[in-house]
Amino acid sequence: PLMLNESVKGILELASFHVFRQQDLYLVEKIASSIASTVGSVRIAEETNRLLTESLMNGEQLQAQEEEMRQNMEEMQTIQEQMQRQAKEMSKTQESLVLEKSMFLVLMENMPDRLTYKDNDCKIIRVNSSKAVRFKEKPEEMIGKTDFDYFPTEHAQRAMDQEKELLRIGLPMMDIQEKVVFPDGEVMYNNTSSIPFKNEKGEIVGSFCMTKDITHTKITEAQVASQNKILHYFTSSMPMFSYKIDRKGVIKDFLLGNIEEAAFDTSQFVDALFSTKFPDIDEVISVNQTGEFFTVNNTIMVGGNKMTFKHHLLPDPIFQKAHWGFAILETD
Repeated sequence: PLMLNESVKGILELASFHVFRQQDLYLVEKIASSIASTVGSVRIAEETNRLLTESLMNGEQLQAQEEEMRQNMEEMQTIQEQMQRQAKEMSKTQESLVLEKSMFLVLMENMPDRLTYKDNDCKIIRVNSSKAVRFKEKPEEMIGKTDFDYFPTEHAQRAMDQEKELLRIGLPMMDIQEKVVFPDGEVMYNNTSSIPFKNEKGEIVGSFCMTKDITHTKITEAQVASQNKILHYFTSSMPMFSYKIDRKGVIKDFLLGNIEEAAFDTSQFVDALFSTKFPDIDEVISVNQTGEFFTVNNTIMVGGNKMTFKHHLLPDPIFQKAHWGFAILETD
């Protein structure tokens, strides 16, 4: 046996044609001990090399794992930063959506014009308060209905045809004025603008309609037209003229009446009128802010002839720095 520290490291087998002598056995035992020591050293070296190799491999694996963990940590940190940015963006988006919703609700609750959202079938999906009040319903009660539920058939059909054309071409239809006569005889004038709206895919999914009630404006225009006709009648049949005058005494919108009856040259009169300032009128205009009629006299010279007019003035209700007036020729 190859013995080392009472541990068998192997076996040495010898064969001979002669009987081993005692000194031969002794020598073999010494050689076996030396061989055992060498075998043990070799095995220790091999084990050491194996352990060193494993250690190196484990070190490389550990280094690779550490690098992978480092990369994972960096990726996790990047993802965390992205999530934080996304969270901030989502928070801002949420705040923006809340603000836009608030603004939308303010518009829907307080806009005096009638606002209507319709789907592709021209059915109402939302209206504002003014629209609901006009037809004496609650906004939610109008959902799912069409113009045929509120307007005469002819008007409703024309409106639906226009809406379908708008949805087909995808272009707004702006400032369409129309007259509506209800079965009870009520007349309503509207100014309507319709705009298609789209979903997130860019597909047209409905229309938005804004209607302004211009009935009062139309009535006022008719009244003004009637008053202008009456004024024109009087102006054309009397020795007078009407005009608009600013704070500097410059006459605009001049309308000449029947001045010919006074036996004056009309062209000379017009030239004299526009070349003459009205200091008296300017002075009165500068201090008169009552909004009521006031009267002043004025004289102009036409071809050596003196013409005296009595001016009746009223401050313009819209343009505060101008006045409307008419002047009547005073004769002895």
